[in-house]
Amino acid sequence: MSDVYKNYQALTSDKVEGIHYQVRYQNHQSLLCLSAPHGGGIEAGTTELVEAISMSRPSWSWYVFEGLQSSGNRDLHITSTNFDEPRQLRLLENVHWHITFHGMRGTKAETYIGGRDVELKEAIRRKLTEKGFIVKDARKGVAGMEVRNITNATIRGMGVQLELTAEQRKQFFQHNNWAKSNRRHPSNWTKSLHHYKNALIEAIEEHMKRRPS
Repeated sequence: MSDVYKNYQALTSDKVEGIHYQVRYQNHQSLLCLSAPHGGGIEAGTTELVEAISMSRPSWSWYVFEGLQSSGNRDLHITSTNFDEPRQLRLLENVHWHITFHGMRGTKAETYIGGRDVELKEAIRRKLTEKGFIVKDARKGVAGMEVRNITNATIRGMGVQLELTAEQRKQFFQHNNWAKSNRRHPSNWTKSLHHYKNALIEAIEEHMKRRPS
């Protein structure tokens, strides 16, 4: 499905921040940033994954672009190679490691991993697999290999892109209910979400210790 808006400027000509969408972020001047550029109602569950990690590691920088509409949030999707929201770009100016979380269709709980940061990608794959999650190589179209992809907009020109299927994201919430009224309350986050979060934290920290810069 093609995007309604070719870039952020086109979106702002038609949509109002604070009504149709919102941007939230914290810049802790860390070498790592976690992002959900299609959060909120666009790709449900990606915002909550960023939040869960940031609660455990509050010194890490993070960013979410969230759809707020009661319906039609898919229209707010800006493909990663065109995602040029200025606050996100500024946040990444001094970042060495960047992980973006995305949602895709799928009735099996799976993660498709891509991006240009091969070493961090393999560290994440290993930890997720150890905790029982199914991880596969991202196929063409969602592989995150383009230089212009927001995932790779770091000073090293690389990052990791995780595409989580609908079933995987639903399992992050009680009763597989990813409606906003349910997913926004951390008390409804399942062990699956916390195991996933912990796997990512372990992978990131082990990788950063081996490669401090």
